[in-house]
Amino acid sequence: MCYLKQFPILSACLVAFGISSSTAFPPTSMSLDECREALKGPKNIFADSFKAALLDEAKINVSKKMYNESRCGWCQHFCRETEILLNIMGAYFDSIMNITNRSKVIVPFLRIMVEEGLQFLCDNYAEAYTAYFFAHQELYFMESYEICRHLLPEDVGTWYCDTETPDDDHAIQFICEGFVGAFECMEKNITTEDSTLEGKTFLSSASQRIKNTKFCSEFF
Repeated sequence: MCYLKQFPILSACLVAFGISSSTAFPPTSMSLDECREALKGPKNIFADSFKAALLDEAKINVSKKMYNESRCGWCQHFCRETEILLNIMGAYFDSIMNITNRSKVIVPFLRIMVEEGLQFLCDNYAEAYTAYFFAHQELYFMESYEICRHLLPEDVGTWYCDTETPDDDHAIQFICEGFVGAFECMEKNITTEDSTLEGKTFLSSASQRIKNTKFCSEFF
């Protein structure tokens, strides 16, 4: 999606939430298929909202001038727009709070996860995002991602929608453990050469940040 298509882990963390700006749902009970279908529109709207927020040429040019000596100018630009992104996300989360009984529980959790994720990426002048940006360019990093990607929670329908699966009461635990498991799996599966240290540090810090969040800490 937009620039993030080049960064699959970051896409999984942000894009999978299906963020949009203004689609509201009535507080009604839906089947799993109906719920998934209802969420397709908002996810598509998010693509346009995200593109407008981050790929505005005038804003990019300003960022280039501001951060012309930065190691990762794009990372700085992304982080300069976090307030706008958080507003887009907040409006979306408000609009789908009552789509199902499950969403009433999941949405507050995802709101905090997204806020924590952006803060983590952008703290200390985008230190974590810069580490991820450059680690992602290396083959070792993407090889470990391919090995571990199956651990990432991907199906948005099982996040927001009421289902009859045994995991109904454990959706938050499933998401927390999925991301932490994927990051820890990647950390174990990349080589130990000096060039991998930045990627290892990013993965270790990301998994620890998730473990320490309000909703996830009880599972670790």
